[in-house]
Amino acid sequence: MSDGPTLVLVEDHLALRRGLEMLLRSEGFSVIGVTDTAKEAHRMVGRRRPQVVVLDLDLRDGDGLELALTLAAGDRPPAVLVHTAAAATPRLLEQVLEAGVSGVALKTSTPHELISAIQTVASGGRYVDPVLARLAAIVPEEPVFVLSPRERRILTLLLHGASGAEAADALGVTIETVRTHVRNASRKLGARTRVNAVSEAVRRGEIVHDSPA
Repeated sequence: MSDGPTLVLVEDHLALRRGLEMLLRSEGFSVIGVTDTAKEAHRMVGRRRPQVVVLDLDLRDGDGLELALTLAAGDRPPAVLVHTAAAATPRLLEQVLEAGVSGVALKTSTPHELISAIQTVASGGRYVDPVLARLAAIVPEEPVFVLSPRERRILTLLLHGASGAEAADALGVTIETVRTHVRNASRKLGARTRVNAVSEAVRRGEIVHDSPA
């Protein structure tokens, strides 16, 4: 029986889906769900609580990025590794990171690279396909932010002294929604506390001291 990280595979191409499932099982991953739709993937994740979701962007019934956003906003979100054939661009990297994913691997990567990517996000790390990483380095004038606009807005309010309740009032959301966004932002930034998350966001240039509150 597999004793590796538990995993749900979301891929709409039948042959690739079956091949990936065989590969992952052979490498010791515990594949607890396989589907080709966003709707079923959302149900699977809610019921089975996998550690990792390997997610295609182009699904039969929707956009993988939308599913990633939904999963990131839930309780105990899994690590999401986007596995895509989309054209490698810095904008793609920015989009997937803003969706709250833990990593992105291109389908042109080798099996070894894919396994390494899954192991990295399963252990709490972040993985960026080397092709995307090189492109991002080549185009430094297009900064890649890991936080979503809403997460940056909330951390900016906290930076300027707002409490969680005050941030919720300012944005017209519940305090639990604010807490969820702060948790997700902290995970992306590798921060253990809300204060650490704000400090790390400032250090990375995600938010700045003179941002309007």
